[in-house]
Amino acid sequence: MLLVGCVLWPAFAEGLPTPPTAAADVLRWEPLPPLPDPQGFAGAYVGVAGDALLVAGGANFPGGRPWDGAPKVWYDDIFVLPAPDKPWETGWKLPRPLGYGVSLSTDQGVICLGGGDGKAHFADVFRLRWNGSRVEVERLPPMPEPAAFACGAILDNVLYVAGGRRSPEATEAMKSFWALDLSAGGDQLAWQVLDLWPGAPRMQAVAGVQDGSFFLLGGVTLDPDRPGDDKRVFLTDAYRYHPGAKQWTPIADLPRPAAAAPPKR
Repeated sequence: MLLVGCVLWPAFAEGLPTPPTAAADVLRWEPLPPLPDPQGFAGAYVGVAGDALLVAGGANFPGGRPWDGAPKVWYDDIFVLPAPDKPWETGWKLPRPLGYGVSLSTDQGVICLGGGDGKAHFADVFRLRWNGSRVEVERLPPMPEPAAFACGAILDNVLYVAGGRRSPEATEAMKSFWALDLSAGGDQLAWQVLDLWPGAPRMQAVAGVQDGSFFLLGGVTLDPDRPGDDKRVFLTDAYRYHPGAKQWTPIADLPRPAAAAPPKR
């Protein structure tokens, strides 16, 4: 498992007591080479393609801090880390400057979905592959609607995407749930619109898969009637989707709100 800025692997913790029920191996963090950008990026597409870590797009404030009025800038750069002990490689571009979409690692590359550039949100879907010497970009069918700040996960080779925000000006979060069966291939590769969870519309929710089900956890809804400029309402409700029955089931609420966390494949 690779994360931007660090690498995580099991290692024996010498000198530390090991509880009777715990494994001898523990997780130890080690730093990775920093991205070749002085600011770093928010909302980038991140995933593993082959043996390489890919970081693409995202946004930052190169001219100063946002509270000082500095403009936000979106990027189309793709960075590749071929191995933890190698330097970052550059020179590839996304189809457009883009950030705040969904990125999911598959055996065939990193699938990037939706996102925006500050002026508009997009329905674009594409796959990034690393062939050992360069990045290849493959277009996939676009989502049914534009969306940024959505969440998603892959279960049994089916890609699920939930919620989001249709445009930068949207005053409400989306209540949408779509699926793309990656095993279909060719002209059969098409999005399905699925039944919706019983809770509020949401963006920046947490998605995951386990035991043959898709889970939708927390996130943020927008309340246009909320006083002040901040219309966000952070959520704790959670739901389980059973693909076989095509049915949602409420599960226990989160102990505290959670938003914009990485997905679990």
